[in-house]
Amino acid sequence: MKLQNFLTKENIGRILWFGLLTTIFFSIRKVFDTPEATLLGEYSDFTSLSLYLSDLVLLTIFLHGLISKWFTWNISIVTKIGVIIILVLFVSQIGSVNPILIFKTIKLIELLVLFELARQYFSKYPHFIKDFTKLFVVLALIQVLIAFFQVSLDRSVGLKLIGEPLLNLDSYGVAKFASHGILELRAYGTFPHPNVLSSFVLVGTLISLMAIPLLNKTKLKIGAVLITLLLGTGLYLTYSKAAIIGLFIGVFTIFLYSLLSKIPITPLYKRFISFLPLILAIFIAFWTFFTPRGGIEPESFSYRKLYNHVGLNILRENPIFGVGIGQSMLHMERFSPRGLESWEIQPIHNYFLVSAADGGVILSVSLLILFLYLLYRLKSSTWNMEHPIKPHHVVGLAILLAFLSLMHFDHYFYTLQQGQFLLWLILGLIISFIDSNNRESSLN
Repeated sequence: MKLQNFLTKENIGRILWFGLLTTIFFSIRKVFDTPEATLLGEYSDFTSLSLYLSDLVLLTIFLHGLISKWFTWNISIVTKIGVIIILVLFVSQIGSVNPILIFKTIKLIELLVLFELARQYFSKYPHFIKDFTKLFVVLALIQVLIAFFQVSLDRSVGLKLIGEPLLNLDSYGVAKFASHGILELRAYGTFPHPNVLSSFVLVGTLISLMAIPLLNKTKLKIGAVLITLLLGTGLYLTYSKAAIIGLFIGVFTIFLYSLLSKIPITPLYKRFISFLPLILAIFIAFWTFFTPRGGIEPESFSYRKLYNHVGLNILRENPIFGVGIGQSMLHMERFSPRGLESWEIQPIHNYFLVSAADGGVILSVSLLILFLYLLYRLKSSTWNMEHPIKPHHVVGLAILLAFLSLMHFDHYFYTLQQGQFLLWLILGLIISFIDSNNRESSLN
């Protein structure tokens, strides 16, 4: 095949989306040496200003969309409302504008751009979703391999150039756990924290699990089973209990909907039973007790409670607009019930609470409405149970419900680039294939 025949606009688009997905997994970035990085007394990823390779790839995709005309200015109502909300929140803090506020505001708009690009591209090329998710699983497997070596060696394996943090058991701030009185390293992969790695491996596991019944050949089924088990093992290496809970919710969702498509009961009972995964996710969200992990968890649990307490105090005083996008960490000492050391200042460990502290109920409730809307649209395709269940709808529902449970325990979907891009890419994919109810499954 001649190069000019290969480098068509459509193939270039596919390559760029593959490139974006790859750069999300491997965190390559330039951190700018600005005062904001040490504003809290020591270096913090949450206040530093960085340019990621994934930012540049996303910009290239946007330009490609304009040139190739698959991107149009027929923007979704979600994106329009999102931009308006972000601008309103920025204007509400116009009297205290600072570089972090500007940078974080731009990042939120960038996430909406990612959402819109994914919605439009995968709506036009729905069959590409299959190859895209295959690459996701392959990249997740590579992360599991890296994680295995990290845990085996109790240190990093020398992949700093592609985003691996510097790891060893003696380093302060490195996540570890106690097993029979011995400290062991939690797996990071090429992510800034094991919990972020766990969310990516979780998605790969659910995609692989959903693929098993769709494959026709026995060899392929066996391969999918082995891949699912390997990814599950990688999830265990992160020692993220929140991710295990999310996996349980996701697997339960896939199993339940697969079962409902086969058992001979009335549609009314099927509709009722189909609510069980959502009920389970809501129960988890309000479950405040999180059991200890070895000798380390009690301290981290107390910090989680402290940060959430700070978030509630901020919200009580600033209920409508919050303290400004990306600003909640800068106000933590003022709203904390006790004095905080510089290394204790971290984001509020709850997605909706940290977004509420930053942007008030305007931002937090808007995000919640978006997630509920997508859940409703996904469930609407299976509520009547009169048509074959669409596998990509089910796995999308499983991932979204799993994410909602993770959001109750952590902040990385809101504060860290890789978590942010994963979330909004998934949301864009979901809305791309629920925009048209009569579209055939692109995963078959």
